[in-house]
Order: sequence, then C-alpha cells, then structure tokens
Amino acid sequence: MTREEAVNVARQLAEQNRWTWTEPVRAVRSRRWWFGPAYWRVTSNATARGRNVIVTIDDASRKVMQAKFAPR
Repeated sequence: MTREEAVNVARQLAEQNRWTWTEPVRAVRSRRWWFGPAYWRVTSNATARGRNVIVTIDDASRKVMQAKFAPR
C-alpha cells in the first residue's frame, strides 16, 4: 500500500462518516514490533489540535483497524 492509497482510504472513510477533512495530512507507516505487521496511521489537520480524522489501516490487508474523529 502506498501513502496515497492510505490517504484515499482515510479520506473516503471521513466522507462516509461526514467528518471534516482538513489539510495538511500526515501518513506514517509503522510496525508495532521489529518483525510485526506494518500499518498506516493517517491524520488530517496534522499541524493542529481539533478537527482531526485519525485512521489506522493494516498495510497488507488494507483493512481499517481503527477510525476516529477528534473534534477538539
């Protein structure tokens, strides 16, 4: 999964839930352990607190592991 694909999944999820999507967006690929499965964490409005859409996506299966909206 590329960064752009992860951002698109998060943006579509935000639109489905009618959450505010604000630029800039931060997308970081990480692992829980040295050898563990990789995942993406996408955060909208990344330079400010509030109006943040935060989505965690499994890199291999492309399934959304967690999604939330932080209004403040």
